[in-house]
Amino acid sequence: RFRARLEVEVPDGLPRVMGIQEELGQVVLQLILNAVQAISEGNVEANHVRVRLEAVEAEVRLSVEDSGEGIEAGKIRVRIQVEAIKDVP
Repeated sequence: RFRARLEVEVPDGLPRVMGIQEELGQVVLQLILNAVQAISEGNVEANHVRVRLEAVEAEVRLSVEDSGEGIEAGKIRVRIQVEAIKDVP
């Protein structure tokens, strides 16, 4: 069953992110799945999961926001430092 609309915001001109594509993809997927699980079934039009990328100085910030019940806004902040760089032949 569908629970929410997925909204994705990716502006043009973001700096390149170095890392292992599969591992970064797994992190993003897990964040989206966690957001979906926080939303009750039933009202797809009123519910959303928003994935946003933005440039902040020399970094790229990823945020995942949902309309579900959960931790009160401002009570948790997670920062993941990605330093894994795959050797390219």
